[in-house]
Amino acid sequence: MNLAPIPLLVLWLLLILPVYADDVTDLIPEEIRYHGRTYAYHPQWKRFETILRGNLDNDPEEEIVVSFGTKQKIRYGRRKGHPAHFCLIYDLTGEGYKLTKTIRGDKFPGKLILEDFDKDGARELAIFTHGRRYYTTLYIYKWKSGEYDTIFKHSGKYGIDVDLASPPTIKIGSPNVRAKVTTRDGKEIEWQYDAESLWEVYQWNGETFIYNKDLSTPPKK
Repeated sequence: MNLAPIPLLVLWLLLILPVYADDVTDLIPEEIRYHGRTYAYHPQWKRFETILRGNLDNDPEEEIVVSFGTKQKIRYGRRKGHPAHFCLIYDLTGEGYKLTKTIRGDKFPGKLILEDFDKDGARELAIFTHGRRYYTTLYIYKWKSGEYDTIFKHSGKYGIDVDLASPPTIKIGSPNVRAKVTTRDGKEIEWQYDAESLWEVYQWNGETFIYNKDLSTPPKK
């Protein structure tokens, strides 16, 4: 009897079968496989870990969202891997918590917001994820047609603020720069004459966030 194909069959089953967890404490994995790469949980960002509950898909059960930091596992003699932020969405079933969505963010975890922007009974998921040099990206996901769809994405390094008032707004900061100047050593730089950021404002229109010129801050002249 030839047993050689069995390990390949087992590996194939592990890839296609759904992942379940029995308890909330098991929802942050020690390792995660994503797009052909392996990432290991790293406690360096433990204080930024987040676990939230809310109904994201309008079914009878609440979903659980977890956010945490990892580092990529590197071989071939490299000493350390790159950091990576992951956000996982689990659905509660009769067999436990089923992993339904894996989201790879930037390098470091940020805050999460669950909010029902369109008041349809299912909450949208807002994810803040951070890169180096204060760079932040905001993703907003909504359950549509049987999957989580990205309905908003924007990046910046001068502040991103979500205001949950009615209607909700998102403010993206940018530097209030007047002109370029030349330093004594001949280097041309941008001169920021106002410490207050300019704000690019997006407002909820019932389906997504769209740019609102009237609420945005025009640059001073």
